[in-house]
Amino acid sequence: MGDFVRAGLAKGKDPSQRQALSELVRASNDVVFYRHWHGPVFLYLLIPASRFGGNEQQLRRAMLAIPALTLAAIYFGCVWLIPGPLGTRTALIGSILFLSSAALAGSTELAPHHLFALVSVCFLVSLAKFPRVADWSGGMRP
Repeated sequence: MGDFVRAGLAKGKDPSQRQALSELVRASNDVVFYRHWHGPVFLYLLIPASRFGGNEQQLRRAMLAIPALTLAAIYFGCVWLIPGPLGTRTALIGSILFLSSAALAGSTELAPHHLFALVSVCFLVSLAKFPRVADWSGGMRP
């Protein structure tokens, strides 16, 4: 931790030293020292996907399934959380907002951001539904 703080204080404040700081971080080969690091979740998805063969462009097209699943999770999650016409309107608005987001502009990138968004949306929908389903006395409500 001390090395991290010393390097940041020595080279991070001076804009002319930022390139040297970046080279120092890459040369250290220390993942914890990187400014931006992704865990293995996306790698676990890419390993079986790479076994199907194909080129990079085909893999990028296949990865469009992740934002499509996120869209479905938003729509059906809203309908599940808010029954009736209000839920349908909420689902449509949420879906439109997701489709109009700048995040979809680079949706063919091979990065885990869309996968994290999908997992987060599914988790948040489940978490929002939990108080409606769980009865704190031990039973379950419909």
